[in-house]
Amino acid sequence: MKLLAIVCLFAAVAAHDFTPCPGSDQKLGFSSVIVFPDPAQVGKPVEVSIAGKTDASTTISTGAKVELAVELFGIKLASLNLDFCTQLGLTCPIAPNTAFNGKITYPIPGQAPGGVTVTIQVKFTNADSSGVGCFSLQEKLVKPTLLTMTSTRKVSTAESNQFLFTNWAKQHAKSYDVAEVFQRFKIFNDNVDKIVAHNSGKHSFTMKMNAFGDLTADEFKAQSHGLLPFRSEFLKSQNAPSFPKDFKIASSVDWTSKGAVTPVKNQGQCGSCWAFSTTGAIEGAHQIATGKLVSLSEQELVDCAGSAGNQGCNGGLMDNGFEWVIKNGVCTEASYPYQGKGTTCQKCTAAAHIFAYKDVPKGDEDTLMQAVNVNPVSIAIEADQSSFQFYSGGVMDGTCGKQLDHGVLLVGYGTDNGKDYWKIKNSWGEQWGEAGYIRVIRGKDICGLADSASYPTGASLKEESLWMKEFFIKLH
Repeated sequence: MKLLAIVCLFAAVAAHDFTPCPGSDQKLGFSSVIVFPDPAQVGKPVEVSIAGKTDASTTISTGAKVELAVELFGIKLASLNLDFCTQLGLTCPIAPNTAFNGKITYPIPGQAPGGVTVTIQVKFTNADSSGVGCFSLQEKLVKPTLLTMTSTRKVSTAESNQFLFTNWAKQHAKSYDVAEVFQRFKIFNDNVDKIVAHNSGKHSFTMKMNAFGDLTADEFKAQSHGLLPFRSEFLKSQNAPSFPKDFKIASSVDWTSKGAVTPVKNQGQCGSCWAFSTTGAIEGAHQIATGKLVSLSEQELVDCAGSAGNQGCNGGLMDNGFEWVIKNGVCTEASYPYQGKGTTCQKCTAAAHIFAYKDVPKGDEDTLMQAVNVNPVSIAIEADQSSFQFYSGGVMDGTCGKQLDHGVLLVGYGTDNGKDYWKIKNSWGEQWGEAGYIRVIRGKDICGLADSASYPTGASLKEESLWMKEFFIKLH
């Protein structure tokens, strides 16, 4: 179906609530967003009218783009990629402190379900691909002849289910043989029902569809985890950190905003979570020690760290990863890129070193908080529940067990609407969760996050001399 963009004056209707996209640049000073008709009708054109004003430092150049996407449960129902200036009827370049307004018109597909609320996101980029603005809004779709989605009945007719599945499969590049497609379709429908039921209840976090939508819980665990049984608790207890009595704890910590965390990565269908957690902690320690943020190689650990007790894509432990790096150092991601499978161990020049690591006492969130004030911390969690599989945002607070099966990276903590939370970096790509992160309730050892936490010490550059290693050995 061809999507159209039309320019015209604002309709005399009420402005619609909208929110800035998290982490986006806001240089267009959006003052008004209007959706017409409101609520939108399935199979009919919908108009999004936008007014704003460029800030004092922003010029919109010829070639700027605007992208619009309509999503339901994280599934794209419609999308547009337009020329900002031409399609919105504007003359570019647009100088700083200049008001603008325009309208985007697009049809909601007729197969889309009614009685649901979709997310509409509009993103603006300048000609140099830099972000200049982004907002999202919630809009209800109306189709009186279609079943309304509720937590107590099937989400839609068979036609709409098939439409959602087809769009989801295209979005995530899924393909199946004839014998498998109906099985995956059924699993997908069951997972959509779980998401609808959850989001219809009163919870502190939301769920949405993602690349794991055609997997059962058992399949999800087998594909996206990878933690081996842990070493002796006694040995770990002998390696606990010791902080001064006057150690100062910040009210909140976020190592991502301090430049000590690399972009979110994706382990794919390899049980290498332990390697991503290991490199994440070392990347943070390396940046804190040297001022240089360098992406390190998970693939090297997958291929080469078997001598420390790890098993590549079949699982491993962060402590074992630290042990291997202490002896060998670790190369950059650029020199030894990730393959998503085990390959033959290659030689490369180590770019970062550590000289020791510390194990946080089991279940001790107070010491864990002290540790994350020093460095991003490798932690293990149980992540095989649907709340993790389809988490999309908010502070997760619920029962998820403590059978640790997944390695992740603790990057900070804070408080949101009275809920104290931990912030965790995952290795399932940016499309999962809050741009690849999850926030979970703090103070309950939720999912066992404080039961096997550790972090490296003595991070250094390759060229630093041997005396530093000897110094840290004596210190620890």
